[in-house]
Amino acid sequence: MVVSCSENYSYLNSIEFTSIVYHCLTIVEVPIHVYVGYLILFKSPNSMKTVKWYMFNVHFWISLLDVSFSFLTAPYILFPTFSGYGSGFLMWLGVDPFVQTTLVIILTGTTVLSIAVLFENRYTIMDSSYGFWSHVRKSLLIIFQLAAVTYFIPFYYLLPDQTSGLEVIMEVFVRSYEEDVTAINNICLLIVSNHGIVTTISIMFIHKPYRDATFRYLRTERKPKAEPFSVVLPTAIA
Repeated sequence: MVVSCSENYSYLNSIEFTSIVYHCLTIVEVPIHVYVGYLILFKSPNSMKTVKWYMFNVHFWISLLDVSFSFLTAPYILFPTFSGYGSGFLMWLGVDPFVQTTLVIILTGTTVLSIAVLFENRYTIMDSSYGFWSHVRKSLLIIFQLAAVTYFIPFYYLLPDQTSGLEVIMEVFVRSYEEDVTAINNICLLIVSNHGIVTTISIMFIHKPYRDATFRYLRTERKPKAEPFSVVLPTAIA
């Protein structure tokens, strides 16, 4: 199959563009994730003690998903096919692409589960009745946790032969590439990858204790400077 280059090719279509943006996101998001984790652990008031660890659980998995997406895998998706390859740290180490995909899928499942558990905890606390849900909630949470780390297994058996699959991908991808949608797809994927950092910043500014602590750290309080002065001792006159 002969593949011709499109005249509409731009830097936005390239994997170099997505890799640089991913790495820049990593530099920005890691300090923010660490700082917000510190706020949740050490700046949560007593009124938030029932939700503190659930919030930290959500923040922990969101942070891991962010780092795995922007640093460990840095995926370059070949839309409109559900295929692609990585340009992150794991690819540099030579880790199998299926393992990288599995990592992101598992972290996505655990992130969704942590968010669901947070809302379930709020519901359980606000609902004073002890009905059917109070008896089955622990069992269902265990089932959901198992599903979050195993739901990718059926997809392993759906993987096509890589040689024949590559021919189909090239045929579909090249046709769509000539329509100049690859750059738009790359930008959309990069926007979606900002989910974690947006969520973390929202936690920092929506909750008043964390917002106040952040503003207190950012505010520069001017303290009066002590001006030097000299003391002249009287000399004794003989």
